[in-house]
Amino acid sequence: MYLFYGAGDKFKLVGKHKRVMMLIQRGKVRVGIQETLTGQPDFTEILQCRLPGGISMGLIVEAVEVGPMQVLCYVLGCPPTRTGLLIDPAAASDAIREIIQRHQLQIRWIVNTHGHPDHTAGNEYWRQATGAQTVMHHLDWEFFSTPDMQQAAEAEGFPPLTAIDLKVQDDERLALGDLELQVLHTPGHTPGSICLYTPGHLFTGDTLFVGAAGRTDLPGGSLATLIQSIQDKLLPLPEETIIWPGHDYGDTPTSTLKAEKEQQIEVASVTLFSR
Repeated sequence: MYLFYGAGDKFKLVGKHKRVMMLIQRGKVRVGIQETLTGQPDFTEILQCRLPGGISMGLIVEAVEVGPMQVLCYVLGCPPTRTGLLIDPAAASDAIREIIQRHQLQIRWIVNTHGHPDHTAGNEYWRQATGAQTVMHHLDWEFFSTPDMQQAAEAEGFPPLTAIDLKVQDDERLALGDLELQVLHTPGHTPGSICLYTPGHLFTGDTLFVGAAGRTDLPGGSLATLIQSIQDKLLPLPEETIIWPGHDYGDTPTSTLKAEKEQQIEVASVTLFSR
């Protein structure tokens, strides 16, 4: 099964693939499309999206809950090149491995949205299993690689953070085959929290959940900084953008920026999506 997601509700099926099912769910999660052909289809012929702003449908996205804290790990892929990326693979997981194999992906990047050990615990396993490079914002690497934070991770039963291959900064890009993911530095939950953005999709880690924002009472957290990050970095993105959070804490696993704005989420009497 090949899973694709996009924003909006106007799509056109093209080509001769008769076993393509289009599911349009109005409300929070806009669209899910499943292609159940055997073999490897020509993704450029399966469908094309007709939306204001030209949001592309050319991204494989699958989510798996992993680890004791039920982190949502995302497996992303570029269909034409089969280049893959893992977001927060928090533990060894047969489900993640099955997705990688089913899509025939070559994993290039392992991205941590932040440095909390429930999100980084699977780094070394998947680094060795795939040969991919690990990625984290440099501020979280500096914060969570300290002896105190390493000891705190071990006390919680997680492996300490000891290595990251690529330390990124705000607005850097990660190439994913023919696609590109933009790093958005969104501190607040941690000093180096990031979101990953590509047109139509926003992977928010623990910065933003469905109907809520991340906690800020842990070391390195700041409520004022989190609110500013959401308002400055996420508010300007297109409303049709799908939110893929780091945990399934809401009424639905995903949402859109438009739906979250309409909910008028408040934190400490501040409405997150207003100026």
